[in-house]
Amino acid sequence: MRKTVTSRKEILKNCQNIVANKDLTALDIRTVADACHVSVGSIYNHFSSKDDLVYEVLNQAWGKIFDLEDSKETKDKSLNHYLQWLFSSLAKKKEEHPNFFNYYSLGTAFKNPEKGAQLFENHLKPLKEGLKEVWKNDSSIPSNPEKEEQKIDFIFTCLLSVLLSNSMEEKDFIQMVKSYLNIESK
Repeated sequence: MRKTVTSRKEILKNCQNIVANKDLTALDIRTVADACHVSVGSIYNHFSSKDDLVYEVLNQAWGKIFDLEDSKETKDKSLNHYLQWLFSSLAKKKEEHPNFFNYYSLGTAFKNPEKGAQLFENHLKPLKEGLKEVWKNDSSIPSNPEKEEQKIDFIFTCLLSVLLSNSMEEKDFIQMVKSYLNIESK
């Protein structure tokens, strides 16, 4: 006989295993229930729908990748130091969680793209705030407050693209960002 109760944490742990062994598209309520050895109804006690479950799995995965512990220590450093730390930290997380890092596009293309994008942005926000701090403290960065937010978004878009595609080394990425900032300041 199946157990009738399991914890949300236990369900999500099983979901992470399913995604790691198969992929995100393998998640469905019945598969999760079977993995947890519970009834389908037990899953619905914790998640109102498959979408709710999928977004929570993505939210946890992105948290493992983007919630970097030592980000506070880097905010007093130069742009160069912050970008080195950010690039190497995220590259390491990508190695630890290769499938989850690539699920950004699935999360924003799933049934509610706005929700996926918002969840993703919630994890990037502290890193962007860190870059803003560095921006304010590093005198080598040309001041242009009206375009600061736009430039930071562009830098993060480039960073994620570079990491997803493995198209650039850390030093080349940092040089590209420095060039971008200098070109924009003219």
